[in-house]
Amino acid sequence: MSHNGSDHDSAPVRILRVDSSGRYGDSLSRRLTGRLTEALGRRHPDAVVVNRDVAQGVPFLTETTIAASFTPPADRTPGQAQALSTSDHLVAELLSADYLVIGVPIYNFSVPATLKAYFDQVARAGVTFSYSPEGPTGLVTRVRTAYVALTSNGVRLGSEADHASAFIRQFLGFLGITDVRFVDGSGLLFGGNGHEEQLIGAVDGLVPVAA
Repeated sequence: MSHNGSDHDSAPVRILRVDSSGRYGDSLSRRLTGRLTEALGRRHPDAVVVNRDVAQGVPFLTETTIAASFTPPADRTPGQAQALSTSDHLVAELLSADYLVIGVPIYNFSVPATLKAYFDQVARAGVTFSYSPEGPTGLVTRVRTAYVALTSNGVRLGSEADHASAFIRQFLGFLGITDVRFVDGSGLLFGGNGHEEQLIGAVDGLVPVAA
């Protein structure tokens, strides 16, 4: 279903779910993003869900893509336009989202490389952020809330070893997404058998019932 900015109020709510775990059947972050998406779906029964699995692969930035992103659209060569096609598609998904749900397993103290590559692809000067004499301004203004399911076997959320959560909050804020809420799935190695069930239950409390 397409979105037109002029009918924002009447358009169905759009949920962008971004998964980055390299695991599938046994991934807690994927289960949590699924639960978050379901909770948002109960709040907005007509919501459109867009699934973006960055673990399937996101191109790294190259000299061509960087040069193309700083070239006015009318002046881009066919090769530059092709180089930006993935970025354009990912940016369009983000700009049309009302809610953002991100699954983040901590790999070696930070975010998976595929998620960092995704962030690099959607950070576009003049498109998702802009600069002025007063400083940077985020242009991703439609997203109401970003829900981040952060999981780890040993790194605690907010600890000195956690180089993921502050980075995610800063990056999303840079794009204009300031309401960022974390589901704390860190330290699972020490959580005990009932810890995962507690996390699943916490998801429902994190997503408000009222619109």
